[in-house]
Amino acid sequence: MTTAGWSVSTPSQASVGGGLLTLVNNQQAGSQATWTNVPTGLGNWTIALGAEWVGQSAGTFQLNAWTAKHSYIWHADGWPSFTPQYVLYRDGQILIKVNGYTPQLNVWHTLRMDMRGSVLSLYFDGKLITTYTETDPGTTLTQFGPAAGYGSTDSFNFVEVSGFSFHDDFTYITTSAMSSAGWSISTPPGYAGYATVSGGLLTLVNDGTRAASTTWTSVPPGVADWTISAGEEWVGGSYGTLQVNAWTAQHSYVWHADGYPTYLQYILYRDGQFVRQINGYTPQLNVWHTLRIDMRGGVLSLYFDGSLITTYAETDPSTSLTQFSPAEGWKSTVSIDFIQASRIDTSRFDFGMSANSTSVSFNSGSTSSSTINLNSLTGSSGTVSLVTLVLSPGLTMTFNQPRVSVISSGTTSSKITFSSSTKGTYYVTLTASDGIQFHSTTLVVTVQ
Repeated sequence: MTTAGWSVSTPSQASVGGGLLTLVNNQQAGSQATWTNVPTGLGNWTIALGAEWVGQSAGTFQLNAWTAKHSYIWHADGWPSFTPQYVLYRDGQILIKVNGYTPQLNVWHTLRMDMRGSVLSLYFDGKLITTYTETDPGTTLTQFGPAAGYGSTDSFNFVEVSGFSFHDDFTYITTSAMSSAGWSISTPPGYAGYATVSGGLLTLVNDGTRAASTTWTSVPPGVADWTISAGEEWVGGSYGTLQVNAWTAQHSYVWHADGYPTYLQYILYRDGQFVRQINGYTPQLNVWHTLRIDMRGGVLSLYFDGSLITTYAETDPSTSLTQFSPAEGWKSTVSIDFIQASRIDTSRFDFGMSANSTSVSFNSGSTSSSTINLNSLTGSSGTVSLVTLVLSPGLTMTFNQPRVSVISSGTTSSKITFSSSTKGTYYVTLTASDGIQFHSTTLVVTVQ
């Protein structure tokens, strides 16, 4: 490891084997591994690692990051004398404590830190736990690495860093809060209700004459290979048209599931002009779908519910992403459950994901399930973690394989089982991640 460039403190309490780095903190001294070979100028960044508590009493593990001005520790603290918590340290001082962490021996978890526009977002197993706004503009990353928590022996199976990764579940109370977080929101004069956010859903209205829009513009320069996906549902209006928009330095793209009766097609617009039209789209009221756009090596790949619909080879080499947005189509009212975007590292493993059923129903007190299919997009193999997020309590979800080894060719599956004794409709965001690449889909679970 040290020959490859890692610095390891207290080497006697560190070991590596079988694809795992194991670090020990015996309450007297602790071991950590640090990577310092970070390119200059990385002011917006993502770091993620896979961690497992494998010994001693505490069940604490952590991810460290240093910028030009400050140090940060993202800490899942399982010390038994205190209430287990998620803790953020800045320069050695506790800034934020959030209850809810449950230490689990021999269970893998993913910790993630995002620095985006001076806002530090902290994730655990794909779920946003808290944020911190950095008042010092010196956010350029200089080093990072895993560490064993106090009184813990921890194993790590990966650590990765990326220059850009974004995910939003729209857990805002108001659109003003969205604007404060960095979204640009536009509504027609006198029609502020055409963009609303509530219950983890963003809803946009297009009445055929007037329309609302929301756009994210905080994308670092140089993201030439990228992926964007959104979970969307047609909830009103005459036509069930869903879309995702992306802008690069030179062009605009609209990936469009068009529910207008004349079309009923998947359509790709480039700079406002049709470039692809594919038959087969069937609009469905109150059914969730996932739209996705990938730009990889100058080739645009367009997905619907995890299935590749079409591709387009961009002849202009200027593919750097500048902004993106979910959107509602003409005479359509659309709810959005999530949107995510990230840089694609074309040298590494990436994967596709789909669910065999995005809508599940069962009677109260019983169970039902859906199968999640994963496939490699790069001809290489990798390991993916599956996590769920549901805002309403009352639904229990379990995977038969929460971590899936995705093979280089073909499809690998995991089954998610739902159970509940509480009637209602639950919107479940299912996210699969290898730590840097995040792909999501929305499942609707109805308990009768």
